[in-house]
Amino acid sequence: MGFACGHLLSTVGDLFKWNQAVFKQVLLGKQMLDSVLAPVKLKNGNTSTYGLGWMNQTILGKRCYRHDGSVMGFGAEIRYFPEEDIFMAFLVNGRSQETDARTMDLINQVTQLSLGKPVLAEFSITAAMLQQYTGVYALNEEHKILVTLENGQLYIEGSNPADQITKIPVYPYQVDHFFTKGPDFKMEFRKDNAGNYAKIVTTARSKFIFEWKKEKWTVV
Repeated sequence: MGFACGHLLSTVGDLFKWNQAVFKQVLLGKQMLDSVLAPVKLKNGNTSTYGLGWMNQTILGKRCYRHDGSVMGFGAEIRYFPEEDIFMAFLVNGRSQETDARTMDLINQVTQLSLGKPVLAEFSITAAMLQQYTGVYALNEEHKILVTLENGQLYIEGSNPADQITKIPVYPYQVDHFFTKGPDFKMEFRKDNAGNYAKIVTTARSKFIFEWKKEKWTVV
């Protein structure tokens, strides 16, 4: 064991046993467990989704207690849906931007199947149609999304590093609706009364919703 990330070696089976011991109140009593899972109220009055070592979030409309972590070439994530009593553990040997995206895509697909949700599939859209989506969309002056088209592939990129939106491809699953093969992130392009695409509505982790208004209509 070392540093905050633990450096623990385990298996999916052992993590399942540990999860059972936690949520069946073998290791912790109900009062202590409730305290661990409760979202923390910050000094500014906002509530964080992070409790005492667990993230208390909503995924695909379902309550989920989860955490992820990584260190020196290894990655892991656990998810537990208490109402469905579904536990998932993902252990990854290898870390890179490409493998991280593939891993998150796999995690999201397994989650969707486990909860009885349809797995998103790519939908074909012409390059001419994709071109209409390109432009610069602003949440405010400090946070903007650049939408570009390269070789028939649509990409998005955030202007602010704090948004953690690096240049990534997005894929249509129906007209005007796109998803990423990685983080739980979806976006919808919406038109104004003149029929032009004027805004993007993004949804992250099925919870955080933002509206980005188009300020530049072409991208060179």
